[in-house]
Amino acid sequence: MVGLVTAAETTTEGGVSTPGAGRPREFDENEVLDALVQLFWTEGFENASLSDIVAAAGLNKSSLYNTFGSKSELFFRALNRYLDERQALLDENAVEGGLDVLLGLFEMMRFEVTEVMPGRGCLAVNASTELGLRDEQAKEVTKKYRAMMRGAMLPPLQYAAEHGEIRADLVDVYADTLLSLGIGLSVAARGGTPVGELNQQVESMFALVESWRIS
Repeated sequence: MVGLVTAAETTTEGGVSTPGAGRPREFDENEVLDALVQLFWTEGFENASLSDIVAAAGLNKSSLYNTFGSKSELFFRALNRYLDERQALLDENAVEGGLDVLLGLFEMMRFEVTEVMPGRGCLAVNASTELGLRDEQAKEVTKKYRAMMRGAMLPPLQYAAEHGEIRADLVDVYADTLLSLGIGLSVAARGGTPVGELNQQVESMFALVESWRIS
């Protein structure tokens, strides 16, 4: 069963011991998932072969699948690990403020797609575009990601409305607009859009947000 240690395995602090003759081998599930995040982020679900997965995880096939399950289960375990890390990053950088805070969020997105992970976009958006039309789990991840990002954008917009920066009746419209633009930026980055054009897209977002100011 995915996520559970079998009777032949021993739970140890900091990891899981794999079955086998002699001294059991220990590994940290989160470290394995982090490695698989990087693989799936680069290759996508379909292009990541079994040999790629085994090599990235640093485990033999039986240990990998006994602990994490099928390729699909592995993928969504890694994807949810990615989303949890993204949420933690958003929480860590959350500060009270209005439009300037919102612009800072998009500046962080710009830095990620142009400097930290050029050509990779967002793993959640990638999964949505690759699997979303035919996989229910991918649809659920898409909902989770959209809720997470909208949840990060909404407080600055609400703050801005409360302090007279923007129209209060358009907060939801603005949040939905920015969410769509953010997803589009990720798709463009994944599709190989040159860095200069990505920067222009972000600058256009900045200009749009500035146009919402009423004072």
